[in-house]
Amino acid sequence: MNSVERIDWGIARDGRPVGRWQLTNKGQQIQVAELGARWLGWQFGQQNLLLGLADVPAIERDTCFIGAVVGRYANRIADSRFTLDGQTYQLPPNEGSKILHGGAGGLWASIWQGAAAEVDGCPAVRFTTSSPAGDQGFPANLELQATYVLGENWVRLDYRANSDARTVINVTNHAYFNLAGGGDVLGHRVQVSAHDVLAIDAQSLPTGQYWPVSGTDFDLGALRSVAELCASTDPRIATQRGLDHCYVLDPQAEVAARLAFGELTVEVLTDQPGLQVYCGQWLTGDWGPFAGICLETQHFPDSPNHPEFPSTIVEAGVEWRSSTTYRLGVI
Repeated sequence: MNSVERIDWGIARDGRPVGRWQLTNKGQQIQVAELGARWLGWQFGQQNLLLGLADVPAIERDTCFIGAVVGRYANRIADSRFTLDGQTYQLPPNEGSKILHGGAGGLWASIWQGAAAEVDGCPAVRFTTSSPAGDQGFPANLELQATYVLGENWVRLDYRANSDARTVINVTNHAYFNLAGGGDVLGHRVQVSAHDVLAIDAQSLPTGQYWPVSGTDFDLGALRSVAELCASTDPRIATQRGLDHCYVLDPQAEVAARLAFGELTVEVLTDQPGLQVYCGQWLTGDWGPFAGICLETQHFPDSPNHPEFPSTIVEAGVEWRSSTTYRLGVI
């Protein structure tokens, strides 16, 4: 049976109600909360394949973006500023001198409005929110949608945005996967279709160069264990205590990435040029280090300051779109 249900889940600090949505398709279920449009559950059999948060106070305490839609600009922007059409925009830093995932008041901190929908014959929930000009320092009034579609053994996230002026946008989902349903993810294996990873400096900011992955511990052309990757002595990985890097995806590959535990796999398909692989080594709060792994489909970090990277500029009146699918399978 297919269904889309909403429950009143709690009250946010500002007094507004927060709903939690459950989508069901032939026994498979996902749960998404309106606060941050967060994907907090994906049931497969008796297991939840994602890290979740128990209630609204847990979401408001979270500093790790668990399950959230992040933006306006996912990942980092150097010195919390960029220049567009000759004007420099100063953004509020929330990670040293940098802005991360859109700032302390980014999309992940917003209460999105949810509505039941049906997309391609599948149950869906469509979240919408508005971000006024100047929100976290970004230009343009922006209207955003994030739609979760639950198919048979797959989940698709469809993003849409419309602005009334030129601006930049980079949106992703920050779900933490744990296919074991608990414990850590060091026994998981990961594969990414990429020939390069973005070179980064000591502040995890791209230098504009690329590190070829062939012959290095960055090479994920075949499934490799998370434990092996996190034990790498390559200083480019060791200083991060594991992977927290943006892979330059092979545009010819149908499957951008694959995560496996035992015989269970999740394949990632996307139209985005990059994939941030983050092993969860800095997780705190309700979850400890390595409790989940993120596969964040996105444009490259700090692109507004790197004209050599694929552009993240969107034009006034031109709808921006992106889609990512997570597909369950077995090996």
